[in-house]
Amino acid sequence: MTGRDRLVYHNRRAQIYGYLREALSGSFKLPDDDALHGELVAIGVKYTSAGAIQIESKGEIKKCLGFSIDVADACALSMADGVTSRLRGSGSRPKNFNREIVYPRGGVA
Repeated sequence: MTGRDRLVYHNRRAQIYGYLREALSGSFKLPDDDALHGELVAIGVKYTSAGAIQIESKGEIKKCLGFSIDVADACALSMADGVTSRLRGSGSRPKNFNREIVYPRGGVA
């Protein structure tokens, strides 16, 4: 079975960016940041001869853009443990990222 039939990634980096792609097709939204958007669209994707999804190396991207895509990598790493664990709490309800933060008495933020 190839990456075109089901998602098979060439390496962990490609898998993490795949998780980010999956999150963006759901309810996850990116901040309105032109630098982040520019870095994300600069990443090339291809299939290996075995059919696995491979993304362009950081070195190739840096050579093309003239700078490293650190902001995109930081965003993708926020999904490194998978979309489901990021967007859902321990139960079946989605996490509420807009909830009020209550600190214990005398707590430091």
